[in-house]
Amino acid sequence: EIIDAIHERFPKCSVTLTGKVTGKKRQLVKDKFLRDNKMRLMIGQIKAAGVGWSAIGVPNTAFVEFAWSHGDHVQAEDRTRGVGRGLKGVPSHSYYLVGRDTIEQNLVKHLQRKQVTTSTILDGGLREGDFNLHDILTHELRKGK
Repeated sequence: EIIDAIHERFPKCSVTLTGKVTGKKRQLVKDKFLRDNKMRLMIGQIKAAGVGWSAIGVPNTAFVEFAWSHGDHVQAEDRTRGVGRGLKGVPSHSYYLVGRDTIEQNLVKHLQRKQVTTSTILDGGLREGDFNLHDILTHELRKGK
C-alpha cells in the first residue's frame, strides 16, 4: 500500500519494483529507471529491488520498509555502491525513513543487534565509522522531543 501511495504521488517520475513485477517486466522497469531521465524515483521492495542490478548514476537510496535480515539491507544499499555503480565522484547515501512511535522503531533495534553480532563474528566487532542505525535514530528521537 505504501509503495502504491508513493507512486501515486509521483506518477510521472517514478517506477515501482515489487514482487508483483516478474519476468521481462522486471528488467524493463530497471532499464526505464536507469535510462529515462524523467524517472527520478524507483519505489520497490527490498527483496525485489535490492538484488540483481547495479544502480549506475544513482547516488542515494531511501527505505521505508525493513527486512528481517540485516544482510538484506546491506545487499539493497549496495545497489549504489561498488565498481560501476552509483554516481562517479559522488558518495552514496542510504536513508531509512522511520515513523515515530511505530513498530519499525523496535525492528530497527533488532536489526542493529543482528548487525553487531554479525560484525563481531566476521570482523571482531563494530569498527569506527560503522553504520549504527539504532544510535542515530535514538539521537534523532531525543532531539525531537
